[in-house]
Amino acid sequence: MRLHRRLPAVALAALATGLGLPTVASAAGTPNIQITEFEYNTSEFIELTNVGTGPQDFTGWSFDDSSAAPGSFDISSLGTVAAGESVIISEVPAAEFRADWGLKDSVKVVGSNDQNLGNGDAINIYDASKTLVDSLSYPGDSATKTVSAHVNADALDVTDASTGWTLSTVGDAEGSWTSTVSSAVGSPGASTLGTSTPDAVRTTGGGTPSPTLDCQPEAATGTGPTTPGAVTWPGGTSVQVVDKECAWKTTTGPEGRDMSGLVFDRTVKSLIVV
Repeated sequence: MRLHRRLPAVALAALATGLGLPTVASAAGTPNIQITEFEYNTSEFIELTNVGTGPQDFTGWSFDDSSAAPGSFDISSLGTVAAGESVIISEVPAAEFRADWGLKDSVKVVGSNDQNLGNGDAINIYDASKTLVDSLSYPGDSATKTVSAHVNADALDVTDASTGWTLSTVGDAEGSWTSTVSSAVGSPGASTLGTSTPDAVRTTGGGTPSPTLDCQPEAATGTGPTTPGAVTWPGGTSVQVVDKECAWKTTTGPEGRDMSGLVFDRTVKSLIVV
């Protein structure tokens, strides 16, 4: 009879490491939550990014400013944040913030933050055990009142935004853009230190709504098929001239073009405004 001896967990882990195999602990990954962008006063927000290799459950987590009191503002609703994901703490309601910045619903935002940042303040993030996870202070009269600042890759452990942070500009390395309502500049929800890119988090470009329908010229015969999503023209069936002859003359094309962005089909009487 052959006897089998069971190796202890420590020995198994060592064996797996020696063979180049992942252990249970390493397979799960380790989360690492960092403050990666912030802006105060104008469209105020704080961006947190999981720069680690594993997910983080935010249940019981909280935010506070320079008063440094754990539990002041609960951010549990951010749920589980995947490795590489960026999430937002906003002064305004979540829906309002997404609309201002043109963000998809998939971007996690906890809004109506009542621990608002002031002119020279601090950001303190606490976990469920009320342990300080990350902290950042910034000086008074900071330029981040109108534009955000994002952390440089080599300054994740810097706790004073006076160094290691860069002010956002439209089209910078972070892909920053201008918000619609507040005209603020930043890239909330997207970070080069994570995996969320501007294209992945945005529904619009620069706050300008995308057209509901793509531009689809009328068929040469004037009897093309109805464009999917088109709304039936509420007017009469007769065709009426609404502009002067050659009013839409261009320098690169023929005179007498139809109104740019409008498609009229005499058969189906549909109007598409792009």
